[in-house]
Amino acid sequence: AVSGLQWNEAASLPFFDYVGNNSVRHRVSFTDANSTRLRAEWAHQASLGGVGIWTADALDTISYPQDGVEMWGALLA
Repeated sequence: AVSGLQWNEAASLPFFDYVGNNSVRHRVSFTDANSTRLRAEWAHQASLGGVGIWTADALDTISYPQDGVEMWGALLA
């Protein structure tokens, strides 16, 4: 990673930049337990039905079980 982990305040998402082939800079934004918790709290405060998860099974809960605990905990909080 070129930039290290950063936080996008406007989108409430973590991101990092890296340089790929041909010296092209790329930005990767993603959700984590903290950004998911913020969205779930906002949905609750706005009296919405909840939040959608696109790829909940993308977490490697076998190798990193705590990641799954934190992500699902953020949704259920």
